[in-house]
Amino acid sequence: MADQNYSKDGLLDFLKEAAVTGIMNPGVARSRNTAAKTLLDHVTAEERINLRLLDVDELCSRIHKLENSSIREEAMNLYNSRLKSALEDYFTYLKSPESF
Repeated sequence: MADQNYSKDGLLDFLKEAAVTGIMNPGVARSRNTAAKTLLDHVTAEERINLRLLDVDELCSRIHKLENSSIREEAMNLYNSRLKSALEDYFTYLKSPESF
C-alpha cells in the first residue's frame, strides 16, 4: 500500500499513540520509544523514510563506533531488542491495524 508510513516519524507517532490508546502497555511503549529515539538519531536519510531498510544490529554497530563506546554494551543490547520489537509491532500494525 502506497499510503503506509514506514518512516521514523511514523514509528514514533505509533508508539506515542499506542501508549495513549492502550493498544500497547504504556510502559512498554515508552521504553520502546526511548530506545527508538536514541538509536534512530543515527539512521541514514533513506532509512529514516523507510525503516524496512534498517538493519538494527548494523545500526547498533555504527553507533558503537561513532559514540566510541559511550553507550554501555548492556544499554545498547536493551535498546537493540526494544527497537526490533517496536519495528515488528509497527509493521504488523501497518499491515492490519484492526487486528493489532
